[in-house]
Amino acid sequence: MTSNFPEVLAPEVSRVAELSPFFAALIEEDAELVSNAMQGVDDLLTEDRLIERYAAFLDSGSHAELSESLYRLRHREMIRIIFRDLSRRAATLETTVELSHLADFCIRNAVDHCYAEAVRRHGQPLAPDGTPEKLIVLGMGKLGAYELNLSSDIDLIFFYANQGQVQGGKRVSHQEFFIGLARRVIACLDSSDRVRTVFRVDMRLRPYGDSGPLVLHRAAMEKYYIEQGRDWERYAFIKARVVAGDMDEGRDFLRWMKPFVYRRHLDYSAIQSLREMKGLIARQVELKRLDHDLKLGPGGIREIEFVAQAQQLIWGGRYPELQESRVTVILRRLAELEFMLPDDVQDLLDSYYFLRNCEHALQAEEDRQTHLLPTDPVSQSRLARAMGYPDYEGFRHALEIVRSRVTRCFDLVVRGFVAHEAAPVESQWIESWRGSADRSLAALRADIDKLNPDEDVNQVIDLLLPRLLKLAHESGNPDIARERMLAVVRAVLRRSTYLVFLNENTEALQRAVHLVSISPWIAEQLATYPILLYELTNRAMREVAVSKTRLEGELREVMRSVDADDLELQMDALRQFKLAAMLKIAAMELTGQVSIMQASDGLTALAEVTLERSLDMAWRYLAQRHGTPCDAEGRPMPERLGIVGYGKAGGLELAYGSDLDLVFLCPSHIKGSTDGSHPVNNNVFYMRVGQRIIHILTSLTRFGILYSADLRLRPQGDHGPLVATISAYDRYQESKAWTWEHQAIIRARFLAGDPLIAEAFAGIRKRILQKTRNRAALLSDVLTMRVKMREHLSTDASRSEDGSEILGRFDLKHDVGAIVDIEFMVQYAVLAWAPETPALSRWTDVMRLLDELGDAGIFSEADVDALQRAYLTFRAAVHHGWLGLETDFRRLQGYRREVHRIWQEQMAEE
Repeated sequence: MTSNFPEVLAPEVSRVAELSPFFAALIEEDAELVSNAMQGVDDLLTEDRLIERYAAFLDSGSHAELSESLYRLRHREMIRIIFRDLSRRAATLETTVELSHLADFCIRNAVDHCYAEAVRRHGQPLAPDGTPEKLIVLGMGKLGAYELNLSSDIDLIFFYANQGQVQGGKRVSHQEFFIGLARRVIACLDSSDRVRTVFRVDMRLRPYGDSGPLVLHRAAMEKYYIEQGRDWERYAFIKARVVAGDMDEGRDFLRWMKPFVYRRHLDYSAIQSLREMKGLIARQVELKRLDHDLKLGPGGIREIEFVAQAQQLIWGGRYPELQESRVTVILRRLAELEFMLPDDVQDLLDSYYFLRNCEHALQAEEDRQTHLLPTDPVSQSRLARAMGYPDYEGFRHALEIVRSRVTRCFDLVVRGFVAHEAAPVESQWIESWRGSADRSLAALRADIDKLNPDEDVNQVIDLLLPRLLKLAHESGNPDIARERMLAVVRAVLRRSTYLVFLNENTEALQRAVHLVSISPWIAEQLATYPILLYELTNRAMREVAVSKTRLEGELREVMRSVDADDLELQMDALRQFKLAAMLKIAAMELTGQVSIMQASDGLTALAEVTLERSLDMAWRYLAQRHGTPCDAEGRPMPERLGIVGYGKAGGLELAYGSDLDLVFLCPSHIKGSTDGSHPVNNNVFYMRVGQRIIHILTSLTRFGILYSADLRLRPQGDHGPLVATISAYDRYQESKAWTWEHQAIIRARFLAGDPLIAEAFAGIRKRILQKTRNRAALLSDVLTMRVKMREHLSTDASRSEDGSEILGRFDLKHDVGAIVDIEFMVQYAVLAWAPETPALSRWTDVMRLLDELGDAGIFSEADVDALQRAYLTFRAAVHHGWLGLETDFRRLQGYRREVHRIWQEQMAEE
């Protein structure tokens, strides 16, 4: 039996043959078979090696001959794989990878052979661009994850890209062509009598399962998963991989599927499904007495896979490093991300290798698809020896230790999915929901009845609404809180995921009720964009970022999971990120956890990081089409585009609904063109980048717009070019700009883009601000502009002509003694005294400029204090106005009088 092997291998071969009668039968069958199989016995089997060894072997004409050749090929390689596994020359995962490569090779040869045969018979299916239309084969389950065992089925899904008619021969449709092709591929791999089977093929994971077509076109696939995709199918697609056919089209489809599989925010309907799966596991163990099943029994392989993939399904959208098919890799990354303790992960990894080795030993014995522990003493002895134990009793003892470790980790993870028992709700609130004649509640019940939700959704609603009504009653504004929360519920009636989430997360429900009772703006945001509900958990609120560095890191993580070439998805991701960050900052400000200045700093930093990303996206989009700018000699230009922010963005004072006042700047020397296959002049390129940024910012998508952008402060306003060169900007500021434009540049700040442009802009700004001016003429210009603004923008009709009586409601920005008066006083002082006090040209925000004016003795300490307190109070009122809070204008009148008094002292013309 061992004569066909090198002498050095004989003892190992004899031992493996004793453990595996199937192996023994194979090596007795054919000396040539054995000799070929054992070549390079210590090398990992790859697809390239398979091609090298079997290309000629498979060069056969008929379908039957190919099927027989693949069957013999599998037997050759099973000799080698079983020997390497049971002799421990191969690690556990080397065996699973080799088996997966073997399956891939067989599938690809079957697909290629049967496709060529089908084309000869029916003609060529063509895509709309005239290229051949091919079958696409997805490997699912263990095949998709390179985790096949020695006797695995292979789970496949077939589809093709485009509908149409086959060209030539009989006029058959693409659907007929590919269904016939798929049937022949399956028959080639999986014989009907199961005697000469290469691999058993399981097609039940396809859309609609056994009742659906064997093959669908891509549009039908997408429609199915959009409209009918279920949570278990998301679970299945974690391991999906393209294994044969049109690989590029298949990979593109799997990229399209990612948002279906991995949700950006925690998906609590998935958690509910995982709980049900856990319950199903437990019931199967109990009802089917699966104690002897290494895969399905307690502490078995499926529990390890559940631990890894359940958390992957929940967190994979937020942490792209979890978008991985291999269980062992996922487990290690769960430890790295601190979702699991490293010791627990190591226990699961050790247990996984132990159980998979047991599985291989069981299946190698007779090439049977089994996970059941043997009852026959001979088989028990073989299993024990294969696992390195002298007897079966010793093996069972080790197995029970492994199972207990798995069960402990499994229970720890599943405990996190077990619904927390909500505090019981008094019957009055249950009755209020179910039987109250209250108009709002009756209308909501009628809306639910029209939708005719399934029993599970009705149960969720009946649990949620009484708790919601109770929390609203306990809030500071019961009627307001209730009506606003009912509007949120009505907005998500068709999306039960959000209802489940609110049921699962008491703290998020409580926070939602509290915030909507305070702010109609937050209520509107939650009703319009329910995905923001996920931001109200304790964990999410602990992660509120107001610093630019943290916001950059968070945005980087968000964008990692978005295809860099899909501009629409990137725009949606940017909007979701901005909405979420803005909501959390608003919540923190409303609850007194951040000050007005911290909130504005956060909102301004948020605008900066989204602008930087928008510029990157716009540049990439144009560079892919035209290449990047080069100078007249064809050398790459060092500078990109720069974005300068004026007004609130420049002054670090953005509020919740602020526009962005922007100016785009590019290098001065832009003669030349781009270096792509479709080059354009550099000035055209920079202009198009600016246009693309505006498109990214202002386009209305399902998540609204990113920001409104105002570009009227650029040189020459609406008549000037969208993007100005640095030199043109410099010349304009030096010789053509009005005084009000120099006032505006005080609050101008570089927000995003090229550092060289930033440096050049900073130099221009400093020089302009430090110019020596005639103070009398300057004051006259500033006062003239202020009068014009009051005439056009002031709404105040409740004051005496001299302003001495200031009563009632007023415009917080434009009226006498309001924000603009403070800004104009500061701007006049900066332009008047910056030549003598260079520090005044350093800052862009009013608060620090007032500090500098006080330190220089230009304003008194008392006036600085009064102006700063008034400025912060007015800005806080503006913020609260955006959030929908009422302002007590009587409380602000004292600040307004103080501002007006200082104005009269500081801005009096001689």
